[in-house]
Amino acid sequence: MKINRESMLRYGEKDFDEDYINWGFDEENEQIFIASQMLSVFQSSGKDIIDLACGLSRYHKVWLCKDYNVTGVDLSETFIEQSAYNNRDFPNANYLVQDINSLDFKEQFDIATWIDPIEITAKPVRNIFNSLRSGGMFIYEMWNENFGKQKQRYTFNKTWTLEGGIYKLIRHEYNHATSTIEHEETYINTNTAEITIKYIDSKTVNTHCTRELLLAAGFGRIEMTTWDGKPFDPIDDTTERFLMIGYKD
Repeated sequence: MKINRESMLRYGEKDFDEDYINWGFDEENEQIFIASQMLSVFQSSGKDIIDLACGLSRYHKVWLCKDYNVTGVDLSETFIEQSAYNNRDFPNANYLVQDINSLDFKEQFDIATWIDPIEITAKPVRNIFNSLRSGGMFIYEMWNENFGKQKQRYTFNKTWTLEGGIYKLIRHEYNHATSTIEHEETYINTNTAEITIKYIDSKTVNTHCTRELLLAAGFGRIEMTTWDGKPFDPIDDTTERFLMIGYKD
């Protein structure tokens, strides 16, 4: 029996990206609600925004209608093409296919946003810092590692289905204590005697480490807020996601 093992996250590959559009993004109304709340965080920080890993950019119209100039960057050519189409009526929208690890803008933006990221490392944070003008801000969405800790520290799910002679088994594990996610889908094809295992292994960076990455990149002041700009308490276990904001003084 042949066994195939492949990653489920293949951003930038056309077949994966086209399929991801059908299942991978939050609902548009939820994205628009969040983008609307973020306007209070922008305050008077300037009008030029770079949105990293922008996806389909359906929420950009919230900012574009407020006369912000928005540049969306994503690794996926498919997503960027769709972003440009979604916001084709706005002359103040611009979209680029680019890996954030090779971002090379120099002091061109007032606001950088990165929403729904999986992991963050030192190199893109430094690139983001360099792309901002003095007084600019980097808004980074964080998953709250304390969320649900009092209720559920560890999530473990298994399920299986059978369709057309193919068994599909799903295993999903999330450890709140270590912020480690393991998701595995196993397809057993009884027609071809093949097994295909698709997997996701990721680890979100905790609050302390993210703060240190921003400070090391040069951000002088760090704040944590809710979506609408209210102070966020890091011991809060009722808020699922919050914003970490780095200011370039």
